[in-house]
Amino acid sequence: MSYGLGLVYRERGEYEAARDLFERALEINRGTGNRREEARMLSALGILAWREKDFEESIQQQNQALEIQQSIGDRAGVGATLYSIAQTESDLGDYSSSKRRLEDALLIHKSSNNKWQQAVAHSQLVVLYMLVGDWEQAEEQASLGLELCREIGAEVGEAYMLCNLGLIQREKKLLTQAERTLLSGLAMAESSGDAYLEALYLGELATIDLENQQLDRAIERSQKNADFYTEQDSLLSATDDITRLAATHAKLSNRINALQHAEQAIQILDECQGEGIDYSQRDYFRCYQVFSTCEKPEQATKALKSAYRLLQEKAAKISDAEMHCSFLENVSFNAEIQKEAERYLGGDNASNDDP
Repeated sequence: MSYGLGLVYRERGEYEAARDLFERALEINRGTGNRREEARMLSALGILAWREKDFEESIQQQNQALEIQQSIGDRAGVGATLYSIAQTESDLGDYSSSKRRLEDALLIHKSSNNKWQQAVAHSQLVVLYMLVGDWEQAEEQASLGLELCREIGAEVGEAYMLCNLGLIQREKKLLTQAERTLLSGLAMAESSGDAYLEALYLGELATIDLENQQLDRAIERSQKNADFYTEQDSLLSATDDITRLAATHAKLSNRINALQHAEQAIQILDECQGEGIDYSQRDYFRCYQVFSTCEKPEQATKALKSAYRLLQEKAAKISDAEMHCSFLENVSFNAEIQKEAERYLGGDNASNDDP
């Protein structure tokens, strides 16, 4: 009962209450010698620490859980814990280790023929490869995961996989193919009533609209998402749509609307310093482009410096040389930020706070 209630508190964001329940359950299970449940509580505490951005504590708790699960032969538990450690290592920029963990988890679930967990592993590998710009590997993993989801009739998994596949195709400039994939997935999201998944699709489709100069439709989809995230009090999720609105209005020469949205996004980005936003460097860079178009040089310079600073901070965490290079060169907006910072700010001086 403590574990289940702890999960409820954790999902509500009531982390202290969740921690108290998990720790009490941990002590009880240690006292009774229930090693499987002891590991489960350690894993729950590790995920809680990850939610709180305490990544070192998260890895410590998860490694303790992993040692117990390996010692008692709990292969399903090992697979689940490997996923959690991989997620934390990915957040720390240790993509090489994260990749190894996911591949180990995949082997475990293949040996037990657990096709859903195999699909989950493929899904996490898709995200990892997208983060570092290895689009071929990302597409391969998405195709494998999609095949498994269809085989076992996991429509929710299929819908999420299609969203990532559409993003990959868009990044590879296969815009017509990407739009077809995303529209197919959007229909599934609408049918399932998953509003957050629908928002993900609308955002990706709006980006294609912007690239295809379908500007009215880009505004419609982006505004719908921005309103949705605002209603859900999820402003950190809204910056993609708000900056896209700014960029689209700038293309339409709607200077007042463009600046209004760019300034709104900058306020959100500055308040969180880019933390909690998946692609904060991209959102700052869009603001830079809007400010430049609207002849606001001081605001443009500041936004570009923020974009470049975040890019360099994220790149510095990636120890694997090949992944580091791919992150900077093969993720399109990262390459654009790097090029523009070197041209406009002089590269090494780009992180300086002075205009």
